[in-house]
Amino acid sequence: WRADTERLCAEGGLAPWTDPTNLVPDRPRTQARLHALPALEEHFPHVQKSLARTAELAAQDADLLDQLAREAHQRVAGPHGIRAELWRELPEALQGRVIALAVVEAGAPKPALERIAEVARLLRPRDEGGADSAGPVQLPGVSAWRRRIPGAGGKMEMTLVLERVQ
Repeated sequence: WRADTERLCAEGGLAPWTDPTNLVPDRPRTQARLHALPALEEHFPHVQKSLARTAELAAQDADLLDQLAREAHQRVAGPHGIRAELWRELPEALQGRVIALAVVEAGAPKPALERIAEVARLLRPRDEGGADSAGPVQLPGVSAWRRRIPGAGGKMEMTLVLERVQ
């Protein structure tokens, strides 16, 4: 793969960059690249093409899910945050992405998967693994908690509130 990269760079008149951490022999990813991938290629000659094809399909799937999440975010976002009842109706594959979008929209960097899961617990009922408390869940630059806010017709709605913190 490196040879392909270097060839393409040469054809384009570019100088390839070498990440110095890739040269540290005791790093797991270096071990995988130097030993595991060649062993796979020895036994499965088309593994590179298969992995590349899988990566391409996964990227296409991720692009679609991101687009669907942006659309879903528009539907579940209320004036004060994410409306829990509508969020819970989303497919699980979109729920975390919608939370990540809301967190970024609130001014924070994209959260790690573990933090997204903690925020999601605020939106779930206790009998479905939801949090015992209303929060907050601290994220870099944002605090998340749930609270009841008057919705349409004065009915109280459980809402995820995200607030930028200094």
